[in-house]
Amino acid sequence: MDAALGYARRGIAVMPLHTPVNGGCSCSAEHCDNPGKHPRLRHGVHEASRDPVQVRRWWKRWPQANIGLRTGEVMDVCDVDGPLGLKALRDLLGDLPTGPVVRTGAGWHLWFQPSGFGNRVGMLAQVDWRGAGGSIIAPPSLHPTGRRYHWARYSRGYLPPCPAPLLELLRPPPPREPREIIDPGPYAERAVERAVRSILDAPVPKVVAGQYQPGGRNDALNRAAYSLGKLAAQGYLDERRIWTDLTTAARQAGLSDTEIRRTIASGLRAGLGV
Repeated sequence: MDAALGYARRGIAVMPLHTPVNGGCSCSAEHCDNPGKHPRLRHGVHEASRDPVQVRRWWKRWPQANIGLRTGEVMDVCDVDGPLGLKALRDLLGDLPTGPVVRTGAGWHLWFQPSGFGNRVGMLAQVDWRGAGGSIIAPPSLHPTGRRYHWARYSRGYLPPCPAPLLELLRPPPPREPREIIDPGPYAERAVERAVRSILDAPVPKVVAGQYQPGGRNDALNRAAYSLGKLAAQGYLDERRIWTDLTTAARQAGLSDTEIRRTIASGLRAGLGV
């Protein structure tokens, strides 16, 4: 509660998240893809608040709740999800900016001044952007690995501006001309069938010997969107067909609508080459 109130005092809207519990999640879902990382509130980030009375009420009800922060207002956050992401960021920027850095369970959160842009999943390998309408998890929240989010570097009151190379990646692409759809034929139809089956057959998250092992459904969905996006770029598939078929399969596999939208958008964008 003290940490959540501290963020609210600094003008950052706060929300309570679920908590990792014994290799699972406090949401009690049989197969939770984001243990400890999704909101306890029905409307998620839209209900995040800076009101200390509301924040106290939430944490009195859920004293172990992880802390979610709304991005895009006080700060944007570059979410680096592992060493490959850190290398990709350094290759792009050279020296990293000297702003606040949070150590996550597997990577880092780099805080920047608001860019004015929204979220961008997969802007680089293992690098996402949390901007307007997004959210991040804040210290001292608990990661499914058992480690806690903590400040690797804290700069009170200072946030660096978003570097120009990152801004270029965040700019939305220009509108595309509609593609003429060629008769897809059996090859494209089989490609859709294989993509759907890969999602339905992907392994689900589980706990083995007390260790949480993430499933492969999100990765399968991303690869399916990428491969079908390449066919759409050649005019063999309609993008609306891809969205419909992959969304249906991902829901059957148990993924959340938020994760489905983000993953299909990222994979499809890469496949289309935009």
